Amino acid sequence: EVLRSVGLNPETVKEVYELYAKVYETTLRHNLSKKPLLEYAKFLNDQNDIAKCLSVAKKLTFLFSDPDADIELRDQARLAGYTGQFFTNAKRYEEAEASLKDAIRLYESLPDATDTDRLDMARSYNVLANTYFYRGQYRTMLETDRIAKDLFEKLYHDNPDSIDFIGAYAMSLDNYGIALEKAYEYNESLDYHLKALALYEKLAEKNPVEYRLRFARCHHNTACAYENVKRYKDAEAHFKEAIRIREEERLLNPQAVEPLLSGSYWCLGNLYCLTSDYKKATEPYLTAYRMRAVMRRRSAVYAVELYTIYDALRQLYLKLNMTNERISLTYEYAMALHTFDNRSDAETERLAAYTADLSQELIALRRADEALLLLQKTIRLPDLNLFLYNRLLRLTASCCATVGKHELARLYAKKLNLENGSKEKLP
Repeated sequence: EVLRSVGLNPETVKEVYELYAKVYETTLRHNLSKKPLLEYAKFLNDQNDIAKCLSVAKKLTFLFSDPDADIELRDQARLAGYTGQFFTNAKRYEEAEASLKDAIRLYESLPDATDTDRLDMARSYNVLANTYFYRGQYRTMLETDRIAKDLFEKLYHDNPDSIDFIGAYAMSLDNYGIALEKAYEYNESLDYHLKALALYEKLAEKNPVEYRLRFARCHHNTACAYENVKRYKDAEAHFKEAIRIREEERLLNPQAVEPLLSGSYWCLGNLYCLTSDYKKATEPYLTAYRMRAVMRRRSAVYAVELYTIYDALRQLYLKLNMTNERISLTYEYAMALHTFDNRSDAETERLAAYTADLSQELIALRRADEALLLLQKTIRLPDLNLFLYNRLLRLTASCCATVGKHELARLYAKKLNLENGSKEKLP
């Protein structure tokens, strides 16, 4: 707890992981109070260690369900709220919604609820609104965020000197601004983001460890709000400020910050595309792509985000006639897909299709050696559909012949003819 309170860096993150692992093991072995494990799960969530976080939360849910465990109602509510947040981060929104509604129900049933309990309940409403946001249920999101904002506002007025309650109120203003944006209330949305930004600026000065990243998030959201009202220079300035703060924080805790930072680079690139400054968009897009490739290597949760930025950058290179850059990007993406654990069926099919298209371009550019390396890796993938598999076989045979590996070319041609059941021989 001391290490977390003074701020994390790569060395202390590793040490906190080791300490919490000992806490976890000792707690379970000696059947101690489970409260520290709630903080362990929250730490894992903050580090974007989604798989381990859900594993700890699942264990806690099992332990808390034991009727002989004598778990306080308050702690049950906290676990349900945290689990809802964890499921949200894992993009399991229906499960998140169920956990968060359970948390709200438990908080409302507390006979001796404190302002801290009400604060946690308001946070559960806030995360619940996020689950509606990610599923495109914007009307329900707005209604839920309004409940959260009203709860936070009352707590803020009742506790005007508490930095925790001021921070929670600032977060609610920022989130309500996003909800208004989805209701197309752009000017009102901007007003809420600017109110939140003013509060966060003071909070970040008083407690940078706790609030600097939240200040950066508010800059990012304010940039989006300025973009919506077509004040593009203001939007660019706030995106760049969010990037500046997040780049500094990334040095201390890359795994936690990179998902946020890549989002700011992605949005900055989108802004440049919106203003037709396409050449300028390539740099933030490429930075976001490289970052998301690292994130995807850590977790399959980021597969869609990686593909989205890859496809946007590829289309941009195509628009700017940057052929070498486009080919290099696709080659890099394809080779990266080969290294990922838990590759989805969609990623495997995409890999095969891109390998086939890219190999034809590489052969035409007299880069057949690179094409052959990629083809031979891809053709070994299991469960390829027959059309793509045959196409890859044909291209591999052609590529082998191009680089002078004629015996190998004949073997691939023979395999293709056997797969097709055809009497016609491939030349």
